[in-house]
Formats: sequence, structure tokens, C-alpha cells
Amino acid sequence: QNFIKKLQVNSWQLGVRSQWIDLDSCEYIIFNDLENNSLCTFFYSLREKKIKKILDSSFFCFNENNKCFATIDFDILEKNRPGYGYSFNNTKFNNSIVIFDLDLNVKKIFKVNELKHFYSNSYFEKLYSTSYFNHLCFSPNGECLLFFHIWNINNKRYSNAFIYNLKNDSIFKIDNQSTSSHYCWLNNNRIILTCKIKNFFGYYLFDKFGKLISEINIDRTLGDGHPSVHPFNKDLIVHDTYENNLNEKNLFIFNMKKNISLNLGYFYDLKIYKGKYKSDLHPRWSRDGNKIIIDVSSSGSREIYIIDVKKYLKQ
Repeated sequence: QNFIKKLQVNSWQLGVRSQWIDLDSCEYIIFNDLENNSLCTFFYSLREKKIKKILDSSFFCFNENNKCFATIDFDILEKNRPGYGYSFNNTKFNNSIVIFDLDLNVKKIFKVNELKHFYSNSYFEKLYSTSYFNHLCFSPNGECLLFFHIWNINNKRYSNAFIYNLKNDSIFKIDNQSTSSHYCWLNNNRIILTCKIKNFFGYYLFDKFGKLISEINIDRTLGDGHPSVHPFNKDLIVHDTYENNLNEKNLFIFNMKKNISLNLGYFYDLKIYKGKYKSDLHPRWSRDGNKIIIDVSSSGSREIYIIDVKKYLKQ
């Protein structure tokens, strides 16, 4: 075990955005923390076992193919959605999305006003003051960035998913009654999104231009969840559910080609983990596709479980 750094900031939902990356055949762990009272990105070298680089900017996501970061104003995010951001003034982003490279060269800045033409003038005036961004993720090849524009009206939250194409500087909106909830990239051209279409909430497949392709036949009665696509077999989706009336959350693998679902188990959720401190399973595949990692709070503390699913994938 190697001690990396004592953290000064953390987010209940997003942590410090730590992730493994590979740059020029060198492996790093990158994460957010404070340096000289400023939110920064830290690069910890796994080979040298020390912090090798610090960027004077926080990040939300990074793509190894385009070597770019995307970030938001985490302070605004925390104020609008407690538990998701950092309670730390970060005014240099001023409620914007910023895309930048490893040398901090800015590639694009999004402000809420740039989305104005997707709404009527009267409605945009209503939503503007409560608008913020969340849930940024590059496509696998780094050509597109998907993000959520979120706002509140009369204490009700609305969200739209947008896809920005970095190559031709174009932006597309996914139309779904402003109900975008969770998503993952299926490949470079298609997105799985949980949302409502024609008043039916479910899992839907869209292209990178925001056009609806089809509904995915995951049981609608399961409600919302967090989808994650297998790294090699793109027919396989792992997804969870919110808690039922017994405070249990389910974990499933769904095969889109065979149209069958495998229930991996139930996980009890303590009642103390609600609201700001809710604890969803957030399933993700390991890089080799043989394991699923989930976030579990059944024991009274938050823990990471690793489930070996290799034998199920052969069925």
C-alpha cells in the first residue's frame, strides 16, 4: 500500500473524480484536491510512486484519446445539488463548462447562454437563474462531450442532455421531456440514456446527434438506474435500481441481443443514506470485463464491492 495524499476536499457523490489514465506508456492516478488554496488536478505516477504534476484547474472527466479534460464550476454544483460538488469558491469557471488540454490550453468554454436557442425566450428567462451543469463524459474516441443542463422551477428539477462535437464545434440536444437522468456511451456514435419518452420512463438508445433510435427492452417497472456497457461485448449492460419498499436495490446484467436479464442480487440500503447522502450502487465494469464494481452501504459505512461475473458471461 502507498499513501498518496491527505485530501482537503471531497464530494459525497463524485468523490475527487479519481481515475486511472495512461499517458505516453506511463500510468497515473489523477484526482482533484487543493493546492495553495486552489482546486487543482494531481497526477500520481504509479511507477515512481509520487505526485509528478499538478494542473491549476479541477476536472470532471478526462479522455486518453484527445488528451483533454472537461470541468465545471463545482461550487455552483454543490450549491444547487448538495453532495455533488465542492463547497469551495471556484469563480474562475463562473458556472461554465471548460474543455482544456494537458497544458491548460482552453479548447472551448460553454456558458448557459449558449444554450438559449434550444428554448423559447420566455422559458429560458425562467430557467436561467437556477441553471447549472453536471454529468460530463467524453465519447470513447474523445470527439464528443455529453453533458447535462439542469435547472429548477417551483422546486422541481429538470434536465436536458446535450452532445457537443469538438471536431466541428456543433451541439445537439436530446429531446426527452427534460427528464435526462443517467447515461453511458455505447460506442462512439450511440448513447444509452434513462429518461422519459412519450410519458414512458425507461432506457433508450440515441445517436450522437440526439436522435432517438429505439427503446432498450429493460423492464420499465424497474424504474431508473445507472447503466454501464461491457468494455468488449457491447450487448451487455450492467444496471442497478433505486431502493424498493424494503429498502433493497437490485443489480442486473441485461443482454440486448438475447433480450434477457440476469439478477445478480439484492443489496440492503440503510435509511440514513437519503437525500444529500444517498448511496446508489453505481455499477461499473472492470477494464477486463470480468468484474463489476459497486458502491454499497449495507454495513453502515460506504464500501466498494467487487463481484466476479466471469462465469455468468459464459451462459
